[in-house]
Amino acid sequence: MADDPVAHAEDVIARADDLQDRITEETKRTIANLVHFQERSKLHTRIILGLIIVMLCMMAVGTFALIKIHDNAATLQQTCETLNQTNSNQILLWEHILELPPTEAETPEEKQQKVEFEQFIQETFQVVNCTQPKVLP
Repeated sequence: MADDPVAHAEDVIARADDLQDRITEETKRTIANLVHFQERSKLHTRIILGLIIVMLCMMAVGTFALIKIHDNAATLQQTCETLNQTNSNQILLWEHILELPPTEAETPEEKQQKVEFEQFIQETFQVVNCTQPKVLP
């Protein structure tokens, strides 16, 4: 019976079927792992693309901010110069008004008030150095 060809063939077929089942299971497991890896790879790709987009947006915002800072500096310089011109004009106007002759003789108290007012005008309308920004307290 050990040499029975039919039994031997059935044994070979059973082993082949068992081997085929194991190969099929291993193939399914490998395919599932590959699909899982592919999904993780897609997720990683999306994360990387998202980070790249965020970085590009941050660079764009930073560039825009630098442009605005430069524009604001130029605007501040121009505003400062305009203010200085206006202050100079105010000083000239008040000096002209204060030089007008009084209709009556000035008392010493009025002369003192005039001197104090001239000082007030000089302090109030003083010219500012536009190259050195003034730090507010």
